[in-house]
Amino acid sequence: MHKLLNDGWVYESVSFEEVSDRYKGFGRDLFNLIANDLPSHFSNLKFYKSKTYQDEDVFAICEGLGHDYGIQLDPDCEVICLWDGNTHIEIGTWSENEYEESILFIKTNFTQ
Repeated sequence: MHKLLNDGWVYESVSFEEVSDRYKGFGRDLFNLIANDLPSHFSNLKFYKSKTYQDEDVFAICEGLGHDYGIQLDPDCEVICLWDGNTHIEIGTWSENEYEESILFIKTNFTQ
C-alpha cells in the first residue's frame, strides 16, 4: 500500500467508475474538476476504499508526477482532505468554494 495511506488500515483498490457510482457525499465533484483542470493529475490517480475504518470515504493517491499526494473525501465530517508528507489541509463547508480552494491548493502545493 502507498506510504501516504494510514498504517494498520486495509484498503482495496477501486476504479473511478466505482467511486462515481458509490460516493454521493461532500466533495463528490472534485475528481471531475481535477480531470478538467489538471488532467495529468487525474490520469495518475489511484482510488481506494478502506475495508477497516471509514469505509464510506473515498481515498485517492496521485503518484508518478514527482510529488505524490493524497485526497480523502469524508461525507460524515463534510471535508476534503489533501496531504503529502509535509502538509495537510481540510477544506469543508466553511469554505466559500471548496472545489476552487482544493484545486488551488493542489496547484500551489503539489505541482512542480
